[in-house]
Parts: sequence; C-alpha cells; structure tokens
Amino acid sequence: MMKMKVKETTVVKPAPAKPRSTIWISNLGAILPENYHTRTHIFYRPTAVPDFFDAAVLKAALARTLSEFYPMAGRLHRDAKGRIEIDCNGEGATFIEAEAEADLDDLGDFAPTPISASPPKCICKAHRLPKDQETKLTIIVDRWSRLRPPLPLGYFGNAVFKASHIALSGEVESKPLNFTIGKIREAMARMDDEYLRSAIDYLEVEGSLHPNARGTGLYKSPNLSITSWARLPFYDIDFG
Repeated sequence: MMKMKVKETTVVKPAPAKPRSTIWISNLGAILPENYHTRTHIFYRPTAVPDFFDAAVLKAALARTLSEFYPMAGRLHRDAKGRIEIDCNGEGATFIEAEAEADLDDLGDFAPTPISASPPKCICKAHRLPKDQETKLTIIVDRWSRLRPPLPLGYFGNAVFKASHIALSGEVESKPLNFTIGKIREAMARMDDEYLRSAIDYLEVEGSLHPNARGTGLYKSPNLSITSWARLPFYDIDFG
C-alpha cells in the first residue's frame, strides 16, 4: 500500500484577475453530467534542474494559466431557467502538494499505446459474454475538422461526439481483427458535417437534455467506450 502525505492544500486564483462574467454552455456541453470530469495523472522523472517541481513555481504557472483559461477558475451554477452556466468568478482551483513513499517505477509503464480494435475482443472474452449477447462499442470522435466550417481555434466548449457500433459478442471474439476495425471506421465515417449538425439540431429541438446525459451505465458490461489520446501533446506540457 502506497503511503501518501498531504503537505499543503491551497486555492490558486487567476493572476492577473479577469472581470467577472457568465458563459453560456452549449447543448453539447450541457448534455454531460454536472459532475463529469476526466482525471489525468502526469508523471515526470526528476531532472538536474534545482527547482524541479517546485511548488511555488507550479502555483505561479497555474495562476497565469487560469488567467488565460479563466472559466476553469469559475464555478457552475444555474440560470433563472435552470440551465447550467459557468460563473467566471475567479474563485480559483485547488492545488494540493503531497509526498508519496514510492518509486515512479513502481507505478508501471505509462508509454502511450494507440489502441481501439483489440480491447473489445479481449473484454468480450474476459467478461465471458454469451455469443448472442449484443455489445456496444462507443468511440469518442472530435468534431473540430468534421464541421464545415471547422470550429475556430480557441473554442472552449465540448468538441466531441459519440460514434457507436453494435455487434454480437461472438462476432467480436471469433472474427478477425479487421472485422472490428472496419466497423469502427464505418461508425466514424458517418460522423460528417450533415450528421453532426442534425445531432446538434435534435438537442436544440428536444429541449430537455437529461434523457441524453452521458452516464456510466452506458459503458458498463457488456458495453465499452474507447477514447484515444495518442495525439494529445501531453509530453510537450510545460508546467513552468
């Protein structure tokens, strides 16, 4: 069991501060559960730099970053109609400094491995699903380059859609990997400008977004969701 000790917990506010404002959230953002977020862990090996991972340097860098991306320093609240908005009030983000009695090698290998066709086959086998059990594979697809015109640089809202394919567990297990790869490509190919705009219009006309909210139940056995972060520049991140 890894032992961890919290040394300090503080709230870092944007510096310089930004004027208070409210940001309206689009239907594609409001469709997500209010408490939905992705936890990301980034590990760095020590370097010869004297102030490597110095807490003061990190907090100063975070303050500057929150000034540029000021909605991240705000809070969610509801407007008069009950719709979620971002109150850009500059209250800041929590910064926790902690120490762990462990070696980085104990945590395993974190090298990126582009994946999306092999896991469904392995998971179907691991779950011992019946051969006639339908299983849904959901792939997260970005819409930056699929809309015409494309979204502008600096767009801050939700920019992903879900493409899904349903197949029998027996097919996924027994057929060659190319079968699943082909189905994934078919699902992604449907996500063109016309399809995406139709989905956006549907959410606007429907009014109530709650029935479509993304929940964990959608991804439990026998279903699976895959997101590829292979192209995200995590290894280029500079924390100051």
